Amino acid sequence: MWQQKEHAYRRIQSELNEGKIPGVVLLYGREQYLVDWAIERMLSTYVNPATKTMDYTLIDEDDLTDQSFSDAVIAAAETIPLFSEKKVVVARGSKVFTGDTGRDAEKIAEYIVDVPNTTILIFRTDEINAKKKLPAAISKYGRIYEFDGLPREDLSSFVAKRFKASETDVSRDVMRIIIEETGYFNRDSDYNLYALNNDVTKMIALAKADAKAGSHAIVTEAIARQTIEGDVESSAIDFINYLCSGEKNKAFKLLNNILDEDNDAYRLIGLMVSQFELILGIREMQDAKVIPSVIQSKLGLPKWRYDKLRPFADKMSREKLRSLLIKIYEIDRNIKTGNINGKLAVEMIIAEV
Repeated sequence: MWQQKEHAYRRIQSELNEGKIPGVVLLYGREQYLVDWAIERMLSTYVNPATKTMDYTLIDEDDLTDQSFSDAVIAAAETIPLFSEKKVVVARGSKVFTGDTGRDAEKIAEYIVDVPNTTILIFRTDEINAKKKLPAAISKYGRIYEFDGLPREDLSSFVAKRFKASETDVSRDVMRIIIEETGYFNRDSDYNLYALNNDVTKMIALAKADAKAGSHAIVTEAIARQTIEGDVESSAIDFINYLCSGEKNKAFKLLNNILDEDNDAYRLIGLMVSQFELILGIREMQDAKVIPSVIQSKLGLPKWRYDKLRPFADKMSREKLRSLLIKIYEIDRNIKTGNINGKLAVEMIIAEV
C-alpha cells in the first residue's frame, strides 16, 4: 500500500508548489480541518476566483436524489474549465470507500484511469477501507493523503501562529498547558484541530477582554484552563467545592446561574459523577498510603488536576464519598428515565450532601 513518510499537509504543500498534484486525489482522516485547508489550497492554485461558480463543483452523496454518485462525479469531471487552469471537482462520500456499493464504486475506479488532464478530481471522506476497490485504484492512478493528528511540534506552531496573528501573548508554560491538557494526544480522544482552533479563539477573546487599554492581551494559565475545561466543567468543580465546604447557599446560587435547560443539568450531573469517582479513588489510595505520583499515574491525572481534586478527598471520608456517589447514581437514573427534571435532580444532590 502507499507510504506516508511525512504529514500529509506538508506533502500536499510541497507537491502543489512543485506542480506535482495528480488528476485524482483522496483526502481522508481524523483532521478534517486540514482536509478543508488542502481543498482551499488546491482551489486557490487551480481555479480563477472570477469563474469559481463554473469551474468548481461540489458533489455530496447525501444530496443526490436523481442520479448515482458515480454518474454525478463523472459528469462533473468531464466538464471543461472556463477561465481556470483546472476544473476542480470535490466529491464527498463514504459509501464507495467503506461499504459495498457494487457498480457505483467500480464505475469510478474504471473512470479515474482516464480523467481529463484539465480536471482535478478530489475525493474526501472521514475514513476508508483500504481493501476496497476504489481506494486501491486511487492509490495506483492518483494519490492518497491521510490527514491524521499533527505531531507535537506542528501542533505548537499551529497554536502559536494564531496567537501571533491576533497580537496575543502566551508564555511557554501556558502554551505547554494548552498542548498537553486538551487531550489532543490521548489515543481515544476525539479532540481535533477544529476544537483546538475554537478554544484558541475563546482564549484570545478572554485575554483581550481582560487586557488594559494600550497593553497587549495575555493568555494566562487561568484563561487557558477555564477554556480547556469548559464553562460547565469549570462550574462543576466550583459546585463540588461548595458542596464539600458545606456552602449550600452558594451551591444553589451557582445552580441558578448556570442551568437554563435540563440538558445542562444532565451534563453537570455527569461531570459531578466523574469528578466524585476520581475524588473517591484519590481518597482510597491516600488511605492505603499510596504516594501522590503513583495516585496520579493510576488514575491518569495530570498534576494540576490532581492538585485541584486532592483537597476534596482530604475533606470527606471514603464512607461519605461512597454514600454520596450511590445517591448521585440513583438521581442520575431518575433523570434519565424522566422521573425528575434536571434542575430538581441537582437540587436533590445539594440536599443530600
